[in-house]
Amino acid sequence: MPENDGLGKVKMSERIRVGEIRPAARIIIQECRKCRIQTESDHLLVACPRRKPFCDGRMTGELDFSFAGMENKFLNKNQGKIKIMKRLMIVEDLKQIRDILCNKFSRNYKVIAPEQGSEVMKFFKEKRPDLVLLDYDLWPGFRGDEFLKLMKEEAPEIPIVIHTGWNEQGLKERLLAEGADAFIEKGCRIEKVMRALAEACQKLK
Repeated sequence: MPENDGLGKVKMSERIRVGEIRPAARIIIQECRKCRIQTESDHLLVACPRRKPFCDGRMTGELDFSFAGMENKFLNKNQGKIKIMKRLMIVEDLKQIRDILCNKFSRNYKVIAPEQGSEVMKFFKEKRPDLVLLDYDLWPGFRGDEFLKLMKEEAPEIPIVIHTGWNEQGLKERLLAEGADAFIEKGCRIEKVMRALAEACQKLK
């Protein structure tokens, strides 16, 4: 269990009782509940470390451990259980929409969000997401169907959910035939997108 060092920080004990697994290396990823800034460290923070501008928010209690042979395991200090946080890659060219989606899904997924079309496949290959939320009409010179093809060639097992407002007859049927796992129109309730992602996650089990 965490031990308080008297300085407002909590250090992890040498041993984590999860089936007698010993961590080969450990990283703690936390997020401020107020300003949403994320930090990585080897100890658990209580208060937000942001100083410019000052933030008095409290930090979340999620710990990200890298065990030998077991990646992306998160320990909730309140429940004392290990759960898997899926890596969700959001491919959206409009920053305002991208930020909204990242904020909505960061509580349930470890979000990856490239900001340029040239970064998409680089992130996909290097960060290896568990599933993808993909727009169709993207940055100049980039389209969702092209990324869909490249991603399925690279890793056909990764589910891809199309999320677009592009209105074209037969688009949904064509993208589903080309390998998309689901097709969601923009403008629908966010719960529908969440449900589509949850259903896509079931394919990973």
